[in-house]
Amino acid sequence: MRSLHVGRDDVINMYLYILGRTPDLAFLELQTFLPDVTRITPDIAQSTKLIDIALLGGTVKIAEVNDALTIKEKSTFGVSVYGGHRFQIRNWKT
Repeated sequence: MRSLHVGRDDVINMYLYILGRTPDLAFLELQTFLPDVTRITPDIAQSTKLIDIALLGGTVKIAEVNDALTIKEKSTFGVSVYGGHRFQIRNWKT
């Protein structure tokens, strides 16, 4: 999980909220639950707080931000790209 070090022992988690078909309305909905939410792209908002996605009608995914990924055994995972950026994904083998 991504950690923002505020003090010696204080750690803040970061969460991304992927907004759905009507992102402006979805962001307004998030603001009612999360006063600290900020919009980082037209389709993505971020917050230090996590809420249950079942409470949200306009959010399609919630992601926890991780600084590092350590794989100790064979794993399968997916990558989602939002915001119209184009990336070249390579087949990774460990």
